[in-house]
Amino acid sequence: MSDWQYRVEYDFGATSGATDAYVAYIGHKPVTVTVGQFKQPFSMEALAADKNVSFMERALPFAFVAARAPGVMVGTSRANWSASGGIFAEPVSNAQAADEGYGVVGRISIAPVLSADRVIHLGLAVSWRKPTADNSTNAAGPKFTTVRFRSKPESNILAQRFVDTGEIHDVANYQTEGLEFAGQLGPASLQSEYQFVQLKRAAAAKLKFSGWYAQLAYSLSGEARPYRADRGLFEGVRPKRNLGKDGWGAFELALRLSDIDLSDSDVTGGQERDATAAFNWYLNPALRTSINIVRVLDVTGGPMNGDQPTVYQMRMQLAL
Repeated sequence: MSDWQYRVEYDFGATSGATDAYVAYIGHKPVTVTVGQFKQPFSMEALAADKNVSFMERALPFAFVAARAPGVMVGTSRANWSASGGIFAEPVSNAQAADEGYGVVGRISIAPVLSADRVIHLGLAVSWRKPTADNSTNAAGPKFTTVRFRSKPESNILAQRFVDTGEIHDVANYQTEGLEFAGQLGPASLQSEYQFVQLKRAAAAKLKFSGWYAQLAYSLSGEARPYRADRGLFEGVRPKRNLGKDGWGAFELALRLSDIDLSDSDVTGGQERDATAAFNWYLNPALRTSINIVRVLDVTGGPMNGDQPTVYQMRMQLAL
């Protein structure tokens, strides 16, 4: 077996470009060294592949996560825990001609209860980042060291960002902390995260933002979601019987409540709370049909103050 692994992935969707492009050295197991562009070790929901997430879009706190960036990371794991940390440059989409930002990210996870159908997961992640200078999106005006958090209501069908801090100028650095709890008992699973952000500004008061989500999922056909202790996350449902002569695939119901607060001090980005219901039909391990209903329960402040839409969406997903 080779001591080297690699992955190159390109997205041909609306925001086309390279997603993963990295090499990993595994010659000194259980230690892995990864170099290139890949997901930073923060948030079990963010680290999960799209095909393994129970909902069509990730929860509101995903607005705090810069998922992929160029960097170098060292990780290790044992039977029921994992740890990883690395140094990362600015995400490629934020690259500018001026001094580039950088960050340090680390995450640990442990499963004190771990069996084929019973899991308790605990996780902690911390990210510290100095943003890129000269990165304002306001091309007509002066450039600043800025940071911006914003989110759609868990649906990319809508163009509107229901909460948005706008460009926060003169940010010296910011830190994000994430807590994770998840559990599984047979076909039922619970997953939740809380994230807290602190921004330090050069000539103004600190800012504090936060977000959380909690979700329940239940496999009507009895499958337990596989848990990867070496990565500290759940994978998607794998049908006991694929659609065909032997069966009808797997069926899953999921409910989620999520919240994000982007208002503090002189920034009124708004606070939003959503409820989402999902029905997933896994025809086989690679093909899934999903129906999601997203209800915006409340929006206070921000660009869409008071709006409470309901979004209905459906997707057929092929992921090999």
